[in-house]
Amino acid sequence: MKKTLFILFIMPLILFGQQKPTLLQKIKTAAVNELKIKLNDPKSYEPASWGELKEQQTSFGDTERFISMVNEISELSRKLDNEIAYIKKEEQKKDFKEFFTHDPPNDSLINLAKQSKVKFEFSLDSTRQTITRESKTFQPIFKNYYIEHSFRSRNAYNGLILVTYFFRLSKEFNVIEFGNIEKL
Repeated sequence: MKKTLFILFIMPLILFGQQKPTLLQKIKTAAVNELKIKLNDPKSYEPASWGELKEQQTSFGDTERFISMVNEISELSRKLDNEIAYIKKEEQKKDFKEFFTHDPPNDSLINLAKQSKVKFEFSLDSTRQTITRESKTFQPIFKNYYIEHSFRSRNAYNGLILVTYFFRLSKEFNVIEFGNIEKL
Protein backbone atom coordinates (compact mmCIF):
# COMPACT_ATOMS: atom_id res chain seq x y z
CA MET A 1 0.00 0.00 0.00
CA LYS A 2 2.78 2.40 0.95
CA LYS A 3 4.61 1.57 -2.24
CA THR A 4 1.51 2.26 -4.28
CA LEU A 5 0.94 5.65 -2.62
CA PHE A 6 4.61 6.49 -2.99
CA ILE A 7 4.49 5.65 -6.69
CA LEU A 8 1.24 7.57 -7.19
CA PHE A 9 2.66 10.76 -5.63
CA ILE A 10 6.31 10.61 -6.61
CA MET A 11 6.04 9.46 -10.23
CA PRO A 12 3.98 12.48 -11.39
CA LEU A 13 6.49 14.77 -9.67
CA ILE A 14 9.34 13.10 -11.49
CA LEU A 15 7.55 13.05 -14.84
CA PHE A 16 6.02 16.52 -14.72
CA GLY A 17 8.70 18.15 -12.60
CA GLN A 18 11.18 18.09 -15.47
CA GLN A 19 10.84 21.30 -17.42
CA LYS A 20 11.77 21.73 -21.04
CA PRO A 21 14.85 23.87 -21.53
CA THR A 22 14.12 27.50 -22.39
CA LEU A 23 15.30 29.21 -25.55
CA LEU A 24 18.09 30.92 -23.61
CA GLN A 25 19.22 27.63 -22.05
CA LYS A 26 19.34 25.94 -25.47
CA ILE A 27 21.42 28.78 -26.90
CA LYS A 28 23.80 28.82 -23.95
CA THR A 29 24.24 25.05 -24.20
CA ALA A 30 25.01 25.23 -27.93
CA ALA A 31 27.49 28.08 -27.39
CA VAL A 32 29.29 26.30 -24.54
CA ASN A 33 29.46 23.05 -26.52
CA GLU A 34 31.03 24.91 -29.46
CA LEU A 35 33.51 26.60 -27.13
CA LYS A 36 34.55 23.35 -25.51
CA ILE A 37 35.34 21.92 -28.95
CA LYS A 38 37.47 24.93 -29.95
CA LEU A 39 39.25 25.90 -26.72
CA ASN A 40 42.89 24.97 -26.10
CA ASP A 41 42.01 23.57 -22.68
CA PRO A 42 38.26 22.83 -22.46
CA LYS A 43 38.56 21.72 -18.83
CA SER A 44 39.73 25.21 -17.83
CA TYR A 45 36.50 26.84 -19.08
CA GLU A 46 34.84 28.98 -16.39
CA PRO A 47 31.74 31.00 -17.34
CA ALA A 48 31.77 34.63 -16.18
CA SER A 49 28.71 36.33 -17.68
CA TRP A 50 26.20 36.22 -20.50
CA GLY A 51 24.95 39.17 -22.50
CA GLU A 52 21.41 39.83 -23.61
CA LEU A 53 19.94 37.41 -26.15
CA LYS A 54 19.02 39.24 -29.35
CA GLU A 55 16.97 37.92 -32.22
CA GLN A 56 18.38 39.47 -35.38
CA GLN A 57 16.18 39.99 -38.42
CA THR A 58 16.67 41.20 -41.94
CA SER A 59 16.06 44.85 -42.65
CA PHE A 60 14.90 46.51 -45.85
CA GLY A 61 18.47 47.79 -46.30
CA ASP A 62 19.66 44.16 -46.61
CA THR A 63 17.41 43.33 -49.56
CA GLU A 64 18.53 43.09 -53.17
CA ARG A 65 15.75 45.52 -54.13
CA PHE A 66 17.09 48.25 -51.82
CA ILE A 67 20.66 47.68 -52.97
CA SER A 68 19.59 47.92 -56.64
CA MET A 69 17.75 51.19 -55.92
CA VAL A 70 20.83 52.62 -54.19
CA ASN A 71 22.90 51.56 -57.21
CA GLU A 72 20.33 53.23 -59.46
CA ILE A 73 20.68 56.49 -57.50
CA SER A 74 24.47 56.23 -57.75
CA GLU A 75 24.24 55.67 -61.50
CA LEU A 76 21.92 58.67 -61.92
CA SER A 77 24.31 60.77 -59.88
CA ARG A 78 27.25 59.63 -62.02
CA LYS A 79 25.35 60.49 -65.22
CA LEU A 80 24.48 63.93 -63.87
CA ASP A 81 28.12 64.52 -62.92
CA ASN A 82 29.19 63.54 -66.45
CA GLU A 83 26.63 65.90 -67.99
CA ILE A 84 27.72 68.76 -65.73
CA ALA A 85 31.37 68.10 -66.65
CA TYR A 86 30.43 68.13 -70.34
CA ILE A 87 28.48 71.38 -69.94
CA LYS A 88 31.37 73.02 -68.09
CA LYS A 89 33.77 71.91 -70.81
CA GLU A 90 31.49 73.32 -73.51
CA GLU A 91 31.05 76.50 -71.47
CA GLN A 92 34.82 76.97 -71.34
CA LYS A 93 35.05 76.48 -75.12
CA LYS A 94 32.23 79.00 -75.58
CA ASP A 95 33.88 81.56 -73.28
CA PHE A 96 37.16 81.20 -75.15
CA LYS A 97 35.37 81.57 -78.51
CA GLU A 98 33.36 84.60 -77.30
CA PHE A 99 36.51 86.31 -76.15
CA PHE A 100 37.86 86.35 -79.70
CA THR A 101 34.64 86.53 -81.77
CA HIS A 102 32.31 88.51 -79.49
CA ASP A 103 29.37 86.12 -80.26
CA PRO A 104 26.26 86.40 -78.05
CA PRO A 105 26.03 83.82 -75.19
CA ASN A 106 24.74 80.35 -76.08
CA ASP A 107 21.62 79.61 -74.02
CA SER A 108 21.41 75.98 -75.20
CA LEU A 109 24.04 74.89 -72.65
CA ILE A 110 22.10 76.52 -69.83
CA ASN A 111 18.91 74.78 -71.02
CA LEU A 112 20.76 71.46 -71.22
CA ALA A 113 21.94 71.88 -67.63
CA LYS A 114 18.40 72.68 -66.46
CA GLN A 115 16.98 69.65 -68.31
CA SER A 116 19.59 67.36 -66.77
CA LYS A 117 18.83 68.67 -63.31
CA VAL A 118 15.07 68.20 -63.78
CA LYS A 119 15.53 64.63 -65.09
CA PHE A 120 17.81 63.75 -62.18
CA GLU A 121 15.47 65.25 -59.57
CA PHE A 122 12.47 63.44 -61.06
CA SER A 123 14.28 60.07 -61.11
CA LEU A 124 15.66 60.62 -57.62
CA ASP A 125 12.24 61.60 -56.27
CA SER A 126 10.63 58.57 -57.90
CA THR A 127 13.26 56.23 -56.42
CA ARG A 128 12.91 57.78 -52.96
CA GLN A 129 9.14 57.32 -53.06
CA THR A 130 9.59 53.68 -54.07
CA ILE A 131 12.05 53.11 -51.21
CA THR A 132 9.67 54.75 -48.71
CA ARG A 133 6.66 52.76 -49.96
CA GLU A 134 8.46 49.41 -50.04
CA SER A 135 10.18 49.90 -46.67
CA LYS A 136 6.77 50.45 -45.02
CA THR A 137 5.45 47.13 -46.34
CA PHE A 138 8.68 45.18 -45.76
CA GLN A 139 8.29 42.09 -43.57
CA PRO A 140 11.49 41.27 -41.65
CA ILE A 141 12.73 37.69 -41.70
CA PHE A 142 14.59 35.92 -38.89
CA LYS A 143 18.36 35.89 -39.49
CA ASN A 144 19.89 34.50 -36.32
CA TYR A 145 20.19 34.64 -32.56
CA TYR A 146 23.03 36.75 -31.16
CA ILE A 147 24.53 36.55 -27.69
CA GLU A 148 27.78 37.57 -26.03
CA HIS A 149 29.55 35.48 -23.41
CA SER A 150 32.48 36.29 -21.12
CA PHE A 151 34.49 33.40 -19.77
CA ARG A 152 37.89 32.41 -18.44
CA SER A 153 40.03 29.72 -19.97
CA ARG A 154 43.65 28.81 -20.45
CA ASN A 155 45.35 30.06 -23.59
CA ALA A 156 48.16 28.38 -25.56
CA TYR A 157 50.72 29.67 -23.01
CA ASN A 158 48.76 28.11 -20.12
CA GLY A 159 47.73 31.54 -18.82
CA LEU A 160 44.20 31.97 -17.50
CA ILE A 161 42.55 34.78 -19.51
CA LEU A 162 39.17 36.48 -19.52
CA VAL A 163 37.65 36.95 -22.97
CA THR A 164 34.29 37.91 -24.42
CA TYR A 165 33.02 36.03 -27.45
CA PHE A 166 29.99 36.64 -29.64
CA PHE A 167 27.84 33.82 -31.00
CA ARG A 168 25.40 33.78 -33.92
CA LEU A 169 23.10 30.77 -33.93
CA SER A 170 20.49 29.51 -36.38
CA LYS A 171 16.88 28.70 -35.46
CA GLU A 172 18.01 25.10 -34.95
CA PHE A 173 20.62 26.33 -32.41
CA ASN A 174 23.59 25.55 -34.64
CA VAL A 175 26.48 27.97 -34.21
CA ILE A 176 26.82 29.87 -37.49
CA GLU A 177 29.63 32.16 -36.40
CA PHE A 178 31.51 32.97 -33.23
CA GLY A 179 34.68 34.72 -32.21
CA ASN A 180 36.39 37.23 -29.99
CA ILE A 181 34.27 40.37 -29.64
CA GLU A 182 37.39 42.53 -29.99
CA LYS A 183 37.87 41.30 -33.55
CA LEU A 184 34.36 42.28 -34.68
